[in-house]
Parts: sequence; C-alpha cells; structure tokens
Amino acid sequence: MATACIAACLGLVAYLRAPERPANRLFAVNSFTMALWVFLTFMAMASTDRDEVIVLLRALHFVAPFWVATLVDFVWVFPERLNYAPPRRRLMLYGSCLVFASVAATPALIRDLEVTPETPLVKFGWPLLMLLVWVVPVLVYLNHLLWHKVRTLGGTARVQIIYVLAGYLAVETVVFLLDFALPLWTGTTTYSRWSVVSFLFTAALITLAIAKYRLWDLGSLVRRMAAIVLALGGVGYWLATRKKSSGPTVIKA
Repeated sequence: MATACIAACLGLVAYLRAPERPANRLFAVNSFTMALWVFLTFMAMASTDRDEVIVLLRALHFVAPFWVATLVDFVWVFPERLNYAPPRRRLMLYGSCLVFASVAATPALIRDLEVTPETPLVKFGWPLLMLLVWVVPVLVYLNHLLWHKVRTLGGTARVQIIYVLAGYLAVETVVFLLDFALPLWTGTTTYSRWSVVSFLFTAALITLAIAKYRLWDLGSLVRRMAAIVLALGGVGYWLATRKKSSGPTVIKA
C-alpha cells in the first residue's frame, strides 16, 4: 500500500506541476498505472478466496503491460519534447500492448493456484510466456532510447534522464526476475509479491533528483505529497479493513 500511495503521489504531483506538458501528463499516467498494478497485487495477496485471487491475477497481468507502454510513451517525449510522439507510432505501441495484455488476461494464464497464509502460490500457463515475448524487446528498446538520450543531451535534461534510467532499470530488473524468470524457471511465485516494491527505489531516486538539483520547489513538493499520502492512506486503510468489519453481527442475550 505504501508503494501504491507513493506511485500515485508522484504522478499527481508531476501533473499538478505542469499539466500542459506532455511529459508531465504521461509520467502521471505511468505512475497511476503502477499504483493500480501495485494495488491489485496487494488485493491478490490479501485475499483468501481462490476465485477472487484468480480474477485479480488476471487483472494485474492485463494492467502490467500498460505500465511498460506508458513508460515508453513518456520516454519518447521526456525531457526535451513539447509534443507527443507521432500518432502512428503511439497507435502501434498501444495496439500491440492491448493484444498481449488481452492474451495475458485469459483463463489459461493460471494453471494451478494454492492460497496460503503468506501468499498465493501460482503455476502460470503459456500466456505469461507470450507476455514476456512482448515485454523483453520493448524494454530493450526503452533502455536503448534512455541511454541514447544520456549520451546526447546536456545540462539539467541529462541529469533528469540519468536518474530516470537508474530508477527504471532497477524496477525492470527486479520485476523481470521475480515476476517472469523465477516463476517460469522454478514454477513458484513465492517472491513475486516483492517485485512491485522495487518502485520505491525509483521514487527515491526521482525525489533525490528533485531535491538535489531543485527541479521543483521542495517545500511545495513535500506538502503536496504529505496531503496526498494521508488521503490515499485513509482510503487504503478502509479497503484493508472492510472485509474484517463486514461479517455478521452476533448479539448475545
């Protein structure tokens, strides 16, 4: 829940900073997509109903590719462009993403599922491998694009790209290992619940860049993030305790 709140906060603060800039809009969309992915993961981990866990797992594997697609869309314009990428390029990106996300959300995704007190143990089917076929080339292209910008841009723009590259490389590596490599290699998802937590490293690097290089007013950033965290934390606490308080009321004589 902390990861989901922080992702949503970063997205909202970036949007409020300059809502007219495509980079800020796309970063906000990407951050909210990450927050949704994390929240669905949290709900899947917290649920004890087998059918509900299956639905949540299919939903989060549908959302995950869109996090990758929105990240590519963001990097296309960040930090130097003031307009979106060409429509045909974006249509190809999101169209292919929708196809593979739909495949990943089919019932064949889950071959077997065991709900344990710690975490659901899942055996994935062939749709996970199909999703990997799309994700890996897109991430290779993304990192190549970021590295190209690191080498060609200068000044503050180069600093921003370096922090973004380092932060998202960390997320990509952890997610690839825990959500794809280990489940496909070992057949277990024991550690998959920790993959989304790696976004905290990205959030820390972006916040450090903001503070160190004064990209935004730090005082305003802290106040906004504190207000948003309190609001989202209240909603998250209500959702987490909703099931506990929804049981039947027993009145004793």
